[in-house]
Amino acid sequence: KKNKKNKITKKVKGKNKKKLKINKDMTMDEIINKAVEFCNHHTGSRIVQKRFVESSEDKKDIFLSKIKGEILPISKDIFGNYAIQKVLESQDPKKNDAIMEAIKGRIGELSLNMYGCRVMQQLITVIDKKYLPQITEELEGIFEKCIEDQNGNHVIQKLIERLEVGENSKIFDVVYSKLITLSKHTYGCRVIQTLLTKCNEEQTDKILKKIYENVVDLSMDQYGNYIIQYILEKKIAKNVGPIYEGIKGNIFDFSKHK
Repeated sequence: KKNKKNKITKKVKGKNKKKLKINKDMTMDEIINKAVEFCNHHTGSRIVQKRFVESSEDKKDIFLSKIKGEILPISKDIFGNYAIQKVLESQDPKKNDAIMEAIKGRIGELSLNMYGCRVMQQLITVIDKKYLPQITEELEGIFEKCIEDQNGNHVIQKLIERLEVGENSKIFDVVYSKLITLSKHTYGCRVIQTLLTKCNEEQTDKILKKIYENVVDLSMDQYGNYIIQYILEKKIAKNVGPIYEGIKGNIFDFSKHK
């Protein structure tokens, strides 16, 4: 009876899934007509990634044209996101442009998605720099939300890394306005550390001044202490005296603190 029940369960599950004939030796020609289904399939996605790398540029272009209208949902799929990342890894400007066009207006949605954020990180890494202001603009209204999000914070960090010093003013303004709160946040403290590597002198001085004013509080915080450690280890500050001055009267308390 147990075996019979298991068989029935498998049949019911099978009815809810699209039947997709998969063979590991399938060619790109065989995949193309069901490109979207293959991308979103556990085994199919792996085959797509392999065949894409092996294919001619013409075949790659045809494949991309077949999935173009579904790039957003594929990017958010547990298996599909890897297929989109593989296209981006080819670093073909035309293909990157096509993907950028397909997700325009939905960058925030992707950045906060568990799988979409991976596509966004790869996109920011390889996309022409002319698109960075557009990405920044789409995220501008949700910077803080992204920074505090387990997925979005990675996208913000990647964007900071790609922007030149002085081009991150919009992100900087949001971070600085909530500096101490974000310093005490599990993801916010990571973004601040990344931001400190791309600040100009004026921005660095502003952050350090506020950190110095809250050095004891941050040093004893489970996440804020990482900011203090980072400043000291990376020698962000030319003069670390204010940090030592701030903590010297609390050495005993610090020694008892976890």
